Amino acid sequence: MTRLMLISLLFVAVFALLPSPTSGATFIVANIKASDLGYSPLSGRIYATIPDVSPTNPNTLTPINPETATLETAIPIGFDPARIAVSSDGANVFATIGDRRAVQRYHVPTALVDQTFSVPGGPVFDDMYAVPNRPNAVVLHESQPGVSPPAVATVVYENGLLLPHQVGHGVGVGGPDILAVDPADGSRAYGYQNTISSYDNVPMVIGPLGIDAVGPAPLQGVVVGSHGPIAITGDHLFSNQGRIYSMSLGFQVASFLGGELFTIDVHDHRLYTISSSGTTKTFRAYSLDTLTLTGTDVLTGITGDPQSLIRLGSNAMAFRTSADRVVIFHSSAIVPEPSCLTVITPTFVLVVLRIRQSRISKKNYN
Repeated sequence: MTRLMLISLLFVAVFALLPSPTSGATFIVANIKASDLGYSPLSGRIYATIPDVSPTNPNTLTPINPETATLETAIPIGFDPARIAVSSDGANVFATIGDRRAVQRYHVPTALVDQTFSVPGGPVFDDMYAVPNRPNAVVLHESQPGVSPPAVATVVYENGLLLPHQVGHGVGVGGPDILAVDPADGSRAYGYQNTISSYDNVPMVIGPLGIDAVGPAPLQGVVVGSHGPIAITGDHLFSNQGRIYSMSLGFQVASFLGGELFTIDVHDHRLYTISSSGTTKTFRAYSLDTLTLTGTDVLTGITGDPQSLIRLGSNAMAFRTSADRVVIFHSSAIVPEPSCLTVITPTFVLVVLRIRQSRISKKNYN
């Protein structure tokens, strides 16, 4: 009888902790047209690339105070800035400029635009990622507009210099056209080619000499068809179709809602997503450990489609919209929760009762 009562009480506690939609999110808005967003933990500021067509601060990198949504002094960065990448230490903000044919670096500690590099021969940089723990390095994907397939090469620049190793060597043979870098491991990247019917999956490794393709690719023939952005961390690949794959096992292991816009926070072990229905945006958090939903929230009264979801500080996030807004919001769903509480099953409950509290505490706080 005592055992049954204990199990019942534990189930009540578990189900009380399961996520449910709330409407507790609060947000503030900066009215500005932005092409992309990044965040520097060093300065505590959001950085927005402001395109040439913007009536406010065109052709600049504009800092935004996340506490007040105030636009701060704009930084001239070059013509028509687009994509942003911020180094993992927050010291460098990289922006593609000049119709994405060059990259300009802004150095946060000195407040100087101190480095520019460009693509020789005419391709454009259509994707860019900072390399974790290498603050002066970025991985870039080069493509040639108007050519099929468009991929030219995947390359690494460090301290403004092109490193010798690259994946792809020219128009039509340039390898993957969608790129992801593991935010937890600066040596791992992944590419996907969705412009030809072979739908090549290309695991890659980033080293001191650049980037190289490595085999095998267990997801070859599994991840197929047209895809938008992808992301990777650990053994998992996340697609914009809301699918999660094991890169070692070679099959789908879970799914999630909000694949049209998502970001990974490896520090909190969370996948965050935003989906849109009219002026209502639904925010979701998933555990990277258990691949299960840990919380949801709702933001209402926001016009435009959400884009460029980024994490700020301890419990805030931001995104831009197609209606020329930058939305900064707080939600209790962002706060990490003990991952072991989200995966308890009847079998696991019996195990918990036998291993005693000391084992549970170790799992909670490691």
